[in-house]
Amino acid sequence: MTEKQIYTWIFLSVSEFQQPASLQAVIAVADFINHAIPMPKELQKGFGWLRAQGLVRKEREKYSLTETGIALRKSISFSSIHKIYDMLAIKLAQLPEIDFQPDDITEAEVTAAYKKYKKYDMKRKKLEEHKLEQYYPGDDKWARFTSLSADMPDTMLTSQLVAILNGDILLAKTIEGVVGGSSMEWIQRKIPALDNLTPLNCIDNPVLYNRLKTVLMRMY
Repeated sequence: MTEKQIYTWIFLSVSEFQQPASLQAVIAVADFINHAIPMPKELQKGFGWLRAQGLVRKEREKYSLTETGIALRKSISFSSIHKIYDMLAIKLAQLPEIDFQPDDITEAEVTAAYKKYKKYDMKRKKLEEHKLEQYYPGDDKWARFTSLSADMPDTMLTSQLVAILNGDILLAKTIEGVVGGSSMEWIQRKIPALDNLTPLNCIDNPVLYNRLKTVLMRMY
């Protein structure tokens, strides 16, 4: 990897954060971009050059873009990460060569950040393997399941649920039929089977909605 490719890689990794990012977080994004972990010397050189160019700042062991860095990133509007990378590499190659000091992060700090990232990544992947939405039996079975509650008479609780569930009367009746009188409390409670989200957290996201539907069908 050339020096300019390293600078591009590190800059793009930092640019993905709205707030100052830890070394662990930067390594995580770098891995996502290139499917590789930056070596200590690459991080030292990359951060050192970017800071000397006034594109990245370091405060309290965290990294963020400067105003100049933000403006540079905003000047590239491609949606593909690879197109952004290529255009960014061109723009960085146009900057003047300057003398700079490598960043003072140590190999031990990089190793520690990498271990934290891998530990988190393994835990995340393990959790993803067991997300309930993977076991969602399909819309046909969901339709048959909701039909069990569809003919229930409307109650005051039904109206309250419909109001808070964005007008979804079928979901409201299904929850009322499964959970009963405590439905209003239940939809606002963190549920372990939903990975400690509330049912309300799930209704606006298609993936999480399938998780919620799976939980309801399993509760019946």
